[in-house]
Amino acid sequence: MKKGFTLAETMGVIILLGLVAAVTIPFVDNYISDSKEKTRNSNISKITEAARNWNMKYGYTKSCSEQTCCIRVSDLKNTEFLANENIKDPNTKENMTGYVEITKEDGIYEYEYIENEAGCPNE
Repeated sequence: MKKGFTLAETMGVIILLGLVAAVTIPFVDNYISDSKEKTRNSNISKITEAARNWNMKYGYTKSCSEQTCCIRVSDLKNTEFLANENIKDPNTKENMTGYVEITKEDGIYEYEYIENEAGCPNE
């Protein structure tokens, strides 16, 4: 009597493994995408919080208009608010750039992260 698996048994296992992979791969992919999105949102929160702290300490500067100001992420990294922070975009693995636009309306400050650093009007 020979020991081993028949062709039918081997094909059955391969088909079963294929079905398991077909079911689990989309779930794993969604989990990874959700994780990257949460990490990116967390990084944006760190950046906007740093801008909020910068604004509380330094306030609007001469280069800001009465209602709008911006501070670049690269400038925040040169302050105590983002120093030693390595903030990378989880999708591209590159350092996050951009700026935070600070608007003031009726004495209330709003902070919005903008991806394109070149859009910051302050020089």
